Amino acid sequence: MATQGWLLRGLVFVICGTALIHGMPPQNPVRCNQNGCVFYNSYGVWGDRKDCKAPTVVYPTTEEELRLAVANANKNNVKVKVVTKFSHSIPKLACPMGNAVLISTERYNSIINVDVDNLSVTADAGVSLRNLIDRVEQRGVESRGVALLGGC
Repeated sequence: MATQGWLLRGLVFVICGTALIHGMPPQNPVRCNQNGCVFYNSYGVWGDRKDCKAPTVVYPTTEEELRLAVANANKNNVKVKVVTKFSHSIPKLACPMGNAVLISTERYNSIINVDVDNLSVTADAGVSLRNLIDRVEQRGVESRGVALLGGC
């Protein structure tokens, strides 16, 4: 009977305690040193996921900087791999080999426009779901029922 009491208290702790735990995003998947940059995959638990190597990474903060980075890569015949701070893409399938540049959306300042009257939201690519929900709620629109996916 004492064992069941401990089990019950442990189960209550686990169930109630999980409400206090907040998920942490993975560490930055792009790491650079003097030899170049490596894009690591956050889903690296499978053996077929390899790291993606590139000589450089660009961190555009505006749409214009993003356009310039892509135009520069195109002009110089450099392959491009766009990466997010959550590294959801699979490097083995999408890693540009050889002369390449990684374009990270980590610092991209996405624009979020909330039109309360028309109940619509327009957001740039790269916006996190957490930022989107926060902006909608700042405008007084309740976002109850919105799925919280990875990338919050």
